Amino acid sequence: MVRGRSHFGTAEGTQRIENSFGSITIENSGGDTTVQNANGSVNIEKVDGNLAVTDRFASVSVRRAAKAVTIQNSNGSVELSDVGGGARVSNSFGSVHIRDVDGNLDLTNQNGSVEFSEIKGAANVKNSYATTRFANIRNDLTIDSTNGRIEGSVVGGSAKIRGSFAPIEIRNVSGPASITNSNGTVIAADIRGNLSIDTRFGLVKAERVRGSLDVDNANGGVTASEIAGSARVRTSFASVFLKGIDGGVDVENQNGTVSVSGLKGSCNTVSLRTTYAPIKIAVPASARYDVDARTSYGSVNTDVPITISRKSESTLSGTIGGGGCKMDLVTSNGNIMITRE
Repeated sequence: MVRGRSHFGTAEGTQRIENSFGSITIENSGGDTTVQNANGSVNIEKVDGNLAVTDRFASVSVRRAAKAVTIQNSNGSVELSDVGGGARVSNSFGSVHIRDVDGNLDLTNQNGSVEFSEIKGAANVKNSYATTRFANIRNDLTIDSTNGRIEGSVVGGSAKIRGSFAPIEIRNVSGPASITNSNGTVIAADIRGNLSIDTRFGLVKAERVRGSLDVDNANGGVTASEIAGSARVRTSFASVFLKGIDGGVDVENQNGTVSVSGLKGSCNTVSLRTTYAPIKIAVPASARYDVDARTSYGSVNTDVPITISRKSESTLSGTIGGGGCKMDLVTSNGNIMITRE
């Protein structure tokens, strides 16, 4: 064990280096390398074997590791790049920047920003009280973060994101995506699979989903467009705007407007329910629906040709285009409007 600043040049075979209260610099290690330090930075350039680093109260920087890398640090930043195997990193009270990992990434941080990109394997990341950013993850992605913004794009597999008290924004996911948040906005776009969002007290916006959409929200608006499958939405005290849904539509709201337009199919089940707010739906020319619309303390109006079976100021039953699929529209203390697309 050495104390103070240490510099190690080209070496072959296995190395184990221990130090404290000084920096360690390693260049061109030819075999498996283990480094243990405290109160001093660690800088490593080119390791041909596996690498394990333990440090605290200082920064760790590693470039060009041929095999697996394990880093355990605290109270200091971590920078890692060009890893030929997998990477396992644990840190706290410092930022973490990781890029170009050929294997899986397992990263845990606290109270420090995290950025990771160009990960060829799967990525499993935990963080808190700071921003988490990602880009170009070739496989599945899992993020669990609290009190920090989550944002990024390009995931080659599925994405499972959990956050709280901060916005979440993800784009370009090749598989299904699941997002859980509270007290924060959620934005998801270009999802090539089913999308599930569960949040509270935040806006939800979903665009270009090549699967079904399932949203559970409360006290937050929901806007969705270009959904290739069905759309199910639950929220309250905010508006719901849906456009360009290929499949069925199921909306339950309270104290918020519901508006649906751009329905792609001519016959898919539609159920829209709210209270103390209006419902508006625009149907295509090819639409075929069995309509049941009813309200209290409001009116039901339409400019679409309907074969009426029952009609009053607050109710309307009949068929559009000869009928076929069920359209159920229910509100209280609000109007209902059925229009042409």
